[in-house]
Amino acid sequence: ATVDQLALDLVNVVGDVVIASGAIAYSGPFTPVYRTQLNTEWMARLKADNVPHSEISNLIKTLQDPVKVRAWTIAGLPTDSVSVENGIIVSKA
Repeated sequence: ATVDQLALDLVNVVGDVVIASGAIAYSGPFTPVYRTQLNTEWMARLKADNVPHSEISNLIKTLQDPVKVRAWTIAGLPTDSVSVENGIIVSKA
């Protein structure tokens, strides 16, 4: 990551963490379609309230540890986004 990208990430960290924490706290038992709807609603609310956040903010983008995800896939976890989200939720909750 470049210095410019890191500076932008620092500005957006509050909104991105709000999205990620909401996903951990609330979206676990829901279907992928409903999870996407929740994320979209939360993003709209952040925008309406002028909270800085990344253009595309989600649980995976914010909290993914690529080394852990790779270990999970080697152990048999499917590579689809819902499985990765579930793994993050279980590891962070």
